[in-house]
Amino acid sequence: MSVPQQPASPPQGASTEPALQLPSVGQLWQRTYQIDAVRPPPDGALHAWTAHRTDTDEPLEIVAYHDSAPPRAQIWESLRTQQLASLQQAQSAHTCQGMRIEIYAAPPPVSLRTWRRAQSQITPTQLHTLVRAIAEAIHRLHQLGIVHLNISPDTIHLTDHNGDIHPVLAGLTRTTLFQQDQLIPIEPSPFYAPPEAAGLTRHQPGHPLCAWDWWSLGRVVQECLLGKHIIGVMLNRDVDFARPEFRSAAENLLLEQDRSICRAGGLELMPVQTDQTQSLLRGLLASARDGRWCYDDIAAWLRGETVRDHYQTRRRERLFRYRNRAYTAAEAADALRTAANWPHLTEHVYEPQKPDTLANFIHDTPGLQEIQQRWSATLALANDESLQQFPQPLVREVVASLALLELAGNHFIWRGHTFDATWLNEWLGREDFDLALLTLLAAPVITCKIKLLDTPAGLLLEKTHHLGNEALALCRAGHWIHPTEEASAIPKLWKLALQPVTALQQNRATLHERFALSTQPAMEQIFHNNHPSLPELIVLGWIERHLERAGFVTHELWAQQQYEQLSNQGRRLATFLFWMRLEKALRAGPCLFANPRWMLPCWAILTLALSLTHPGPFGLAVATVPLIAILVLRLATSALIRKQASLYSPQSTPWRWYHTTARCAAEHAELADKNLRTALNELHQINTKIDLIPHLAPPPAPVSTPPRMVNLWAAALASWGLLAAVIAFTGWRLHIHLPTFDEIKLAWSPPETQPEDPKRTSIGQAPIDEPARDVKVSWPFRAPLSLPAPELQSVQPATTEQMAEALRAGLRRVAQYKPETITTRIAIPIETTSGSALILFDGAQGKLIGKNTYSLSYRPAHRSWILLDNQPALVLAE
Repeated sequence: MSVPQQPASPPQGASTEPALQLPSVGQLWQRTYQIDAVRPPPDGALHAWTAHRTDTDEPLEIVAYHDSAPPRAQIWESLRTQQLASLQQAQSAHTCQGMRIEIYAAPPPVSLRTWRRAQSQITPTQLHTLVRAIAEAIHRLHQLGIVHLNISPDTIHLTDHNGDIHPVLAGLTRTTLFQQDQLIPIEPSPFYAPPEAAGLTRHQPGHPLCAWDWWSLGRVVQECLLGKHIIGVMLNRDVDFARPEFRSAAENLLLEQDRSICRAGGLELMPVQTDQTQSLLRGLLASARDGRWCYDDIAAWLRGETVRDHYQTRRRERLFRYRNRAYTAAEAADALRTAANWPHLTEHVYEPQKPDTLANFIHDTPGLQEIQQRWSATLALANDESLQQFPQPLVREVVASLALLELAGNHFIWRGHTFDATWLNEWLGREDFDLALLTLLAAPVITCKIKLLDTPAGLLLEKTHHLGNEALALCRAGHWIHPTEEASAIPKLWKLALQPVTALQQNRATLHERFALSTQPAMEQIFHNNHPSLPELIVLGWIERHLERAGFVTHELWAQQQYEQLSNQGRRLATFLFWMRLEKALRAGPCLFANPRWMLPCWAILTLALSLTHPGPFGLAVATVPLIAILVLRLATSALIRKQASLYSPQSTPWRWYHTTARCAAEHAELADKNLRTALNELHQINTKIDLIPHLAPPPAPVSTPPRMVNLWAAALASWGLLAAVIAFTGWRLHIHLPTFDEIKLAWSPPETQPEDPKRTSIGQAPIDEPARDVKVSWPFRAPLSLPAPELQSVQPATTEQMAEALRAGLRRVAQYKPETITTRIAIPIETTSGSALILFDGAQGKLIGKNTYSLSYRPAHRSWILLDNQPALVLAE
């Protein structure tokens, strides 16, 4: 830009002071700004300084431009009104000596490049925060008509609070308006500029220039993920942005000199990324400018949605942009045929002179001549003579949908819905059904075109139209459709034609189940045709809704009798199944459900055996608990059986607690002679027949199947568990000690105790467990089957004193036991000069065994068994 001889008038919002001097370092400028240092001016600027406000100490950036640049004033006025946290704030502007001086809030001191060098990697959360913040800043600039064109890790600054980053887009000094009247001079950086800017210094103005910023954002994201520029990965070197060889490599990458290696985005050179991150990079680094993501795509990506990308689209390929999304011609055809975009369909098809329409895109885009020819041939159908009888707006809409189908090359779609049997069947029954549209679609010229472009849809339309017309002719001949209702009957006949043959045959079978015959000869011939045609089946389906016109004879009375007969058979089978299942459950628990004549004596015997484990009244009381539990369980289950029997066998005698499987066998023997599986199958078949009986109100209820008696099975299992527990416990206790008759007698008739001598009640004078002196009990101890040999330290002869002491102690230990019952040797602990030792004692003879003492490496516990002289001995201590 040339410098004018006279300063231009100051823009709105800029102060004018004729005597104002340029800022200088150390100066208090404008009585508010302290100039701190001179900084290199950005591209397009004359001077730049760093400063701070003296009142708030806020850091600032001050930049001086030629005052003759109108875009700067307009850009600054737009920026001044913005208060976006992720966008550098413009504060004030001044004019001075033919220069425009703009003041901006200084961004955070740490640039993204500096911050990334200090990090081992960028986390997914930080990446999302960065993308969201910078995308919002770019979007705000674009809304103001401004493009940044200088986005890089050096123009993005941030603060980091323990990993929580807050990015700010700075570097606004190079921004410009993308809507201008002439080429825009920009010196692109091949490291962050898009492929379409490579090698150019002047660029076409317009909204497509916004794609530059989105490419730059993609490069920044890529560099954050890699930790270095993609050129560094490609060359395996640290990148020096000022060196020509690196700039040349970056330009060659943008120009895709070797597409077999990678595209301009260089994603093929990157390590494997997550699907979400890869989608973002593919969207932002698409070589085709029209296919590059913009803010709406990024916002959808941030919401976790799947967004189409055009990374593989060729660099110079044009794409159609509609509602801020990029589409190929085929993709645009699909997008316009959605329900949301259908109202704009005819506009995009029939107005090639109108900008931003699909027709205009096809007409003006080089390389689409073949598509344009097929497009024009399809649109010519609107002038076909056979279609002139239909409303022309409707004809144009149908032909427009066919033209878009020609582009999309997939399925015929009408007003956002795929034309298939499901949608057609639904549409025929809706209130907004249009008979004129149906007739138009069934016109031969339209049907043939649909068959050519979407064969399944065309065949569906052709077949349904043929069947519907033949069925309508039969109904007319039989006078089953009134002339006044043909318009409403046609969609119903079409709906019947869309039904599967099996459904139509089922309708016919239903009629045969409900009716015996028809009094009309024409209907009787169709009704009893064993191999009816499809149009005849459709007629039967129509007649099913208008029975009064066909002269059918009903079978209602017969159906009612059939139901009663089947119900009686089913209830009899249900009763049989009840007694069979009850018998099976009772047989599973003989210890609970057996005949009381032998069940109760058996449990009484078990109770008596259980009481022997603890002789005496208390032991007997405890031993009766299982018997009482069995009786209670028997009574409870009997009540449950009585309730079930009243439901499934109400005529039989009420169930009593003493009834057994014999009662069940007698009951089901009177009803039938079959097994359980056969009865179940027969009951299922009866219920199936009941379900198929038509014309009964209310609908017939099936015969309920008796339950499987789960509660009785559980009770039987519990009784087995109780029996096993009683037997196991009793056997275990009696194996340990089988009480003698004297012990049982003593437990039931304990001796009378003498009043205790008060002198013997003091602590330590008499053992608590000392037995009565007049009563001796049997020896209760039995040697185990196997014992490990102890480690003997020594075997020494016993002294006279030791033997006397051991004899006295042994006699005291066995004083309470009958000598004739003592069958094991006894080890008596004594104290020696070297510690504790054992002397063997014969309790039955009342004398010592041998004259040796046995010293062990440990002191054996009282009533523990040890192996001495290869024979077990019981240790009895004080």
